[in-house]
Formats: sequence, structure tokens, C-alpha cells
Amino acid sequence: MSERITMKHLEFQLRILNEHFGIKDPKWNTVGHFYVEQAYGGYRLVRVMNEGGGERDISKRGTKREIYEQLYSINKVLRERADARLDWEGYMREVEA
Repeated sequence: MSERITMKHLEFQLRILNEHFGIKDPKWNTVGHFYVEQAYGGYRLVRVMNEGGGERDISKRGTKREIYEQLYSINKVLRERADARLDWEGYMREVEA
């Protein structure tokens, strides 16, 4: 049986995602920050696009588990991309030395 996904799970993944973009402790209208919107019995990932709080849907509405899986996947790709960039930069330093 799989673990029940809670808002704490989503908030943890959101913190990782926002910190990747240099956003810590965002307010409701912090441009660029991601959050999970809850309505009509579902959840979706959105990103604030302007200081007025305008937002863009990043995901379709789904269950907490579905949104968690999307957040986890986004964070994994961003982490792997950052690691690959570091590996490439290290490789280039070795080649140039």
C-alpha cells in the first residue's frame, strides 16, 4: 500500500522547486513562485506571473498524489540538469588544465 500524500508532502516539494529559482519564503504575490491551488475537490500547480497575483496553470487539476508526482518529477529533472551542468563544468576545467 502506498503512503498517503498530505499537504506537507506538497509543501516540501514546492519549497525545493521555489528555492531552485531563488525564491525563499514567498508571499502570495511573489512573482515567479509556485504554489498548489486547491478548488473543486482537486489540486493544481500554478505559478505567479505578476505582482497583482496573476497566475499561470502549470498542471491540470488532479489529486494530491498526481500533483506530488509532477512536482517530484520536475524537481528530479532540475536536480539532474544542475548536476550535469556541474559535471560538464568540471570536465571542461580538466580539459583546459
